Amino acid sequence: SDVCSSDLLNSILIMFFICQTVNAVETTYSVKKNNGSVKFFAIGNPSAIRINGTGTAPEGSLAIDSSDKASSIKGNFEFDLNSLNTGIEMRDSHMKENYLETGKFPQSKLVIDPVQFNENILKATAPKSSEFKGKLFLHGEERPVVGNTEVVNKNDQVKILAKFKVKSSDFKIEIPSFAGITMADEVDVEVEFNLQKTKI
Repeated sequence: SDVCSSDLLNSILIMFFICQTVNAVETTYSVKKNNGSVKFFAIGNPSAIRINGTGTAPEGSLAIDSSDKASSIKGNFEFDLNSLNTGIEMRDSHMKENYLETGKFPQSKLVIDPVQFNENILKATAPKSSEFKGKLFLHGEERPVVGNTEVVNKNDQVKILAKFKVKSSDFKIEIPSFAGITMADEVDVEVEFNLQKTKI
């Protein structure tokens, strides 16, 4: 009797897994430069001056695997570091040539490992957020990264917002200094973009 009950339970679990797999649909979206932005925020000392920079959205792809009761997202993106703009041309040149060294390292890359949600985010009516983990490639170095990602459905569009922190020293980038202002080692990064469905 115990054996029969165990076999029945195993059969039910297997059928449940198969149904979930069949119902799951993976949709791949392309991310284009004109569909969002990358921003950074840092504190400059002395005087705690806030330094902001904005660049084009990254390019790459993001896959959303969704079923009736769960979803996951994962993606690969590249960002053009030469697109960064802080509002002061000389400071921008200084940052790119002397610190980011975009002549040698023009791109950064972010890989987001699968992020799990306990509902179908493509049908959600309110923003859904979750922690993400991944890898950041910058200045010839690779480091793990942890942050928060938010998915928003609005006007038939899917907007993704990812926030994380980067330490310049982790990527062997000298701490930037310009006109007597030295930027803090830790920088806040925000990546935001709208999704366009890839045609297959």
